[in-house]
Amino acid sequence: MVLICHALPMEWAVLHKMGARATRITIIRFVVSLLAGAAYALLYREQMAVVQPAPAAAAETAKVLLPFLLATGLDCAKLLGLVLAIIVPATVLSEWLRAKNLMPKIANIFSSRLGRFNPGEGTILPLLIGLIFGIVYGGGAMIGLSQAGVVKPSEARTVGLFLGLCHSLIEDPAVYIAIGASWFWLLVVRTILAIILTPLLRRFA
Repeated sequence: MVLICHALPMEWAVLHKMGARATRITIIRFVVSLLAGAAYALLYREQMAVVQPAPAAAAETAKVLLPFLLATGLDCAKLLGLVLAIIVPATVLSEWLRAKNLMPKIANIFSSRLGRFNPGEGTILPLLIGLIFGIVYGGGAMIGLSQAGVVKPSEARTVGLFLGLCHSLIEDPAVYIAIGASWFWLLVVRTILAIILTPLLRRFA
């Protein structure tokens, strides 16, 4: 559920800036995450155990709060640097592929693999970046292309919906897989859900 629906304020801002209907996509993410969680709970209810964590003392909470805030601020600064480091080369590479007339070929390959979900020629690179690194990175690359007129508003909305349901297929799942989560649900099921639901829901998103 968390991999489908998380970091909502930050990712809402990115989706909005890239030209997607951020509020609608956020609502869809929330509903799909609830349905996916309910389906998993029904299928594996015998294996699910309720764990009650011990309440933390107020003094212990105060000790970790300041380091947590400092670490969060540092992580935000690093994130901005990484976004810039990815967006600029991605935009240059996208323009180079378009100049060499390679983007239509790449788009055709993806369209044949993804069926009804046709992301559009100019969105291939941001889509790949989003699938590997996350919405912030893929959306950041999409913002520049949208402002340059390379990506149509309908394409931005489609990619925004897809990335809202399925993104960061390496780093995020790895955290949960390391503590025993099912890779099949985190990778395969999430990807299939995005491929199926995006053509069905993009008229509403």
